[in-house]
Amino acid sequence: MNRRLLRAFAIGLIQTTIWVSAWAQQGASDAARVNLVSIRWTPPKSNIYENYVSDAKNLLGNGLCDPRGGRFCNVTVELGDGAAVGLKPISGLGWVLPGGKRAVLMDGIEYPVTAASGPVDLDSTIAKLATGLLMRVIGPGVDEITQATPALLLLVGRPDLAEKAFFALPRPIQRDPGRGFTLAQWLGHRFETQVAQSLIDHRDKEGLFWAGQLLKVSTIVRQRSSFTTPNAFFTAGAIQRPTAFELKADPNRDLYLDMVRRVAHPKKDPIDISATRKLDRSTRISLYMDNLDTMQNEFIEGRGVFFRDNALYRAIVEEGPIVVPNLIDAIEHDNRFTRTVSNHEWIHTVRQVATDILGVIWPNGRYSTGTDPAKVPASLRTAWKNEPARTEAERNVQVLANDSFEPRTWLEACQFLTSAWDKNDSRLGVLPPWDARPSLAGDLLRDSREGEITALMTRRTTELAKRHVGPNTDLITCAIAIRMGDCLAKWAPAPSDETLIKLSRHALLAMAAGSTKQSTLVQQIFEPFAQLIFDRLLNGDQSAVSDYKQMLAILPMTTPIPPTVFRPLWSFPQIPAMKALTMSFMRAYESRLTSTDAATALASIQFFVYKTFHSPVLDLSLYRKALATGIENKTPVGQTWLEHSAGGNYLGVSLVGGQFDSLSLGNEKPRVSIGIHVPISVGDLLAQAVAGTDGAPSFCALWEPAQRKAAKKRLAEWLRDDSHDWLTVAKSSVFYFDNLRPSSPQ
Repeated sequence: MNRRLLRAFAIGLIQTTIWVSAWAQQGASDAARVNLVSIRWTPPKSNIYENYVSDAKNLLGNGLCDPRGGRFCNVTVELGDGAAVGLKPISGLGWVLPGGKRAVLMDGIEYPVTAASGPVDLDSTIAKLATGLLMRVIGPGVDEITQATPALLLLVGRPDLAEKAFFALPRPIQRDPGRGFTLAQWLGHRFETQVAQSLIDHRDKEGLFWAGQLLKVSTIVRQRSSFTTPNAFFTAGAIQRPTAFELKADPNRDLYLDMVRRVAHPKKDPIDISATRKLDRSTRISLYMDNLDTMQNEFIEGRGVFFRDNALYRAIVEEGPIVVPNLIDAIEHDNRFTRTVSNHEWIHTVRQVATDILGVIWPNGRYSTGTDPAKVPASLRTAWKNEPARTEAERNVQVLANDSFEPRTWLEACQFLTSAWDKNDSRLGVLPPWDARPSLAGDLLRDSREGEITALMTRRTTELAKRHVGPNTDLITCAIAIRMGDCLAKWAPAPSDETLIKLSRHALLAMAAGSTKQSTLVQQIFEPFAQLIFDRLLNGDQSAVSDYKQMLAILPMTTPIPPTVFRPLWSFPQIPAMKALTMSFMRAYESRLTSTDAATALASIQFFVYKTFHSPVLDLSLYRKALATGIENKTPVGQTWLEHSAGGNYLGVSLVGGQFDSLSLGNEKPRVSIGIHVPISVGDLLAQAVAGTDGAPSFCALWEPAQRKAAKKRLAEWLRDDSHDWLTVAKSSVFYFDNLRPSSPQ
């Protein structure tokens, strides 16, 4: 595979005659040019949109490959998806070129072939693929109709099939490129993914070939007037999505030049952090910055990429404020890319990493930059001149006092001042001995500025609380105000803080006003509001129970709720009013869980089981009693069946209302064939969710009815048994929820 692709790399360089001028030690000159290929081709007449056909003609030989002279076959190629290390055999369809070693596949790109069989009937294949086409934006793209397929069919002289493929696409995106992938965008996406894969695998010579192809496509987009909205191409992919600090005019050119640099000046990855720490400060900082292009962090679906997991990143942060000028220089001048990829194709730049590190060491720096990216470095340098003498706590007080900042910025300042000490946080400046250190980051300023900080927090909280009340309820600002109230409660705890009481009342008005219009945003308020109630109760204000009761009355029992919303319930059971509230709330919940209306009962399971069960709420006997009663509910809610995956068997579930779910089988191995559907009730679904808990009796929704009935009875008895250490049971779960602070606003 490697030898074949390297040969293609050499051929590609000759064919495209891409060349780069002399390089300095750490980069290229400004000149990188491409000589575009012009291949004679008169497209056959068709009903396909004229701009698509024109684009195909311009791109032919400049990213779009030529299938003419090939045989349409089943082929196998080795490709990566830009997410995991290594190439994998991928089955596809395409035109095997004379010689049998290369093929143009359905994505419009030519690859080395590891296996081929055929020929395959083109007419029946296109007809089948065009029926019920489901396009994958991320995926192999070599075994289905893509944006490039109609162009390939036009090239082989089949306009009838080209029309069928073109109009089978999910929508006529070629007519309005701004709404989706144009042909150029599609090819660019494919090349980006392969550059990304090459970077992940450290196959830089192959990555250079793919980057050259990407540069050809982007050059065509910039030069040819047939691309009616050329900027649409440059909005796809992270390397075309500059941050506020990004200065690149042509990211694809920069990527190509960076791949040339990598090939010309290979370096050993990764840097030895332990050895580098022993060098003098100037030398090690220089080495750290030089090796930012080696950073390679794993992208995790649903989690993203966290640079802060990287040892090199942490080493630079440890250097503290002294490295800020180096980071500003990188933001201004460093055009390199890292080996970190998000979403299969988004290659993160060194600038992005430098910006992120700067945000940790000097988070207020971004407030000094203005809106013009070209002026960012100069603005940062000017702002930094006075910063080294200040601690980060002092900088955040400055932010809090500045009326020109946004509410979210004030909130971040409050959260820093009331955050716990972190011995690894370089922003805190010179620290006193451990035995003299306070609990909050802002405590070193208490002697000199405590009153000022309290007044600023109170002022900002009060202003924001008033701002969102009325016909134009702003629930996002309301959530920010509540979180600022939480900070005030930690900074200046008081038994009856009028500011927090008024804030709670304003928030209740906002929640009630928005409950029907902005239900999603309302839910963002519940979590910080519960934290505010907790703060008030912790400070001795028992009148908070009444406000909490009103919030629970507004709470929609239809979607999963974070356990922190119920923190006051389990944290203050000794307060009589809270005990009474817990009883009435759980009774209302039990009545919904035992409802004969399937939708109501099902919503109640989602609301108060899937997330909440693995939290301290399990320690409340009234909650467990409600679950035990719900397990006896025989109301049908759908079907379940056994499914298989690489990780083992699990339960597939279809529920009333068209919902689908999957549940773990744990250690159970039911004697049921894959795919056999079994009706399930509310009690079955609830029992399956509870049975995976440590110490719980076994249960499987695929068992025979009599066996399920007996198992559910044992589960109900187990839940009603108060002799267990239920908090320990909850903590034994891998899903135990122990983050008791509300998350940041969305």
